[in-house]
Amino acid sequence: MTTEPQNTVAADTAPEKETIEPSLMGIFAKARFHQIVKDLAGQTNLGHLFGLGEAGDHNTEIRPAPDMGGGRKKPVHPLSAMDRRPDTRLQPLVLHGLTIANLDEALKAIATGKRLIVVFKHALPKEQCTSAAEKAILDTRREVYSVAPDVGRIGMSLYETQFSEAAKQVYWARAQQDREAVRQLFGANGCPIDTIRAMCEELPSFAGAELLTIENQKAFIGLVRILTGGGDILPHIDGPGWDVPDALACHLIDNNVAGNFYLRMPKEGGAITVYDHRFGKLEMDANRRPEPHEYAIADEALPGRKVTYRPETGDLVFFSASMPHAVSAVSDDAARVTLSFFVGIGQDRILRLFS
Repeated sequence: MTTEPQNTVAADTAPEKETIEPSLMGIFAKARFHQIVKDLAGQTNLGHLFGLGEAGDHNTEIRPAPDMGGGRKKPVHPLSAMDRRPDTRLQPLVLHGLTIANLDEALKAIATGKRLIVVFKHALPKEQCTSAAEKAILDTRREVYSVAPDVGRIGMSLYETQFSEAAKQVYWARAQQDREAVRQLFGANGCPIDTIRAMCEELPSFAGAELLTIENQKAFIGLVRILTGGGDILPHIDGPGWDVPDALACHLIDNNVAGNFYLRMPKEGGAITVYDHRFGKLEMDANRRPEPHEYAIADEALPGRKVTYRPETGDLVFFSASMPHAVSAVSDDAARVTLSFFVGIGQDRILRLFS
């Protein structure tokens, strides 16, 4: 039997071993470094977490391009492994039945880059959707986005807290109140957001679920958005680590998956488009539109590869909000009303939910 050689030191001369406790600042610094790397190179998918290696990685090389004026350069999207993939990536995955197994499959498909859009057909009864949509349209608590005044909302998005200290205070002060306001829209039928939260805790491929928590405060979830005639949402990215850079929990999110219940759809328009390219923050900032639409990406910077899907009332649609996505202008016949949320997925496999 062999033994490892041991160093012997007299007890009275042995140096005291330094004990290093992991500090919150140390963890934050590591997460911030991780975020910086992602910003420089574009965010990676999480295929390795599910035994898929990096085959699903869909980062693209950004090469220098001619100046487009104003110092902004158009990124080049070269023919790469991403462009040679089977077309199934650009086809929505349609699932029937909102079950634990199907929800698990949906989130994995997006987190690993296998699909850009996953659809649950008729996840909610049409009558329930119609009732909630009518209440939302008439609700006196309805407001508008500060950066998109043509988009009505009930509740406040975490994105808006970056613009002022006052907005941040309002968001946290009314988070619980806004969650209750959304529940009231559904009455005795029960709020679909509560169903999603409960199901996420049981998904076998993940380590649990929780409301995104920042400084011991739980985020709002269940944003109701209302688009009326002619209203649209320009191509943009929802990056919690970009929006709330001082929050550790936001930097733990590598892939931000958006979920929308469609409570009402107009006869025309209101389709969702997801573009198949991950922008790092530097690239995003270099290709923003001018005010008042600086939240959005310039058309000339968007890749040609994309997938568009037009939901029906009652559908639940998931897609990667870490990629550029947009909503086409709605027709004048009826408002487009959605119940929206995010599922943030990170290396620890804990699902962090918020709006």
